[in-house]
Amino acid sequence: MNLTKINCVFLVLFLIVLSQKGVAQIRAFNSVSNELKWEKLDDAIAKAKVQKKLVLVAFHAKSCPYCRKMKDHVYSDFEMKQLIHKYFIPVEIDLENPVDFIYKGEVMNSSALAAILEVSGTPTLSFLNDEGDLIAFQPGYLNTVLFSKLIKYVGTGKYATVSFAEFSKE
Repeated sequence: MNLTKINCVFLVLFLIVLSQKGVAQIRAFNSVSNELKWEKLDDAIAKAKVQKKLVLVAFHAKSCPYCRKMKDHVYSDFEMKQLIHKYFIPVEIDLENPVDFIYKGEVMNSSALAAILEVSGTPTLSFLNDEGDLIAFQPGYLNTVLFSKLIKYVGTGKYATVSFAEFSKE
């Protein structure tokens, strides 16, 4: 009888230790794999060619409340990150930060790049092909439902054959 109780205690302790180790491993995995890795623009275009993906350029400004909302509610969402990485190489550009970028072999600041990519406000998503050419853009805040549809619409190439309204009905 005592042996049975001892065996049960060891079994319970073993399961507790095993479950805590498993939880720690899951947390470690999620913290690494759940990150949205923003690339430099020139690197993103080069990677897009190799990986046969598109480039997603997210223009934002630190002073923009809707940009913060996109960061907190959309870019931080696990499913959105997975969708972005499935179809795109992501680039983040802060229009208030005067950093230079290399775009199609030319060095330019974020304002000049924004003008070329038809960005007039933030947040704006610009979608580029693997040559760096603008194929579509979407200004304004998008919730996760609309963002997901847009990412799939552009990422799957449907933008070339059907309207977004038609795609959304599918």
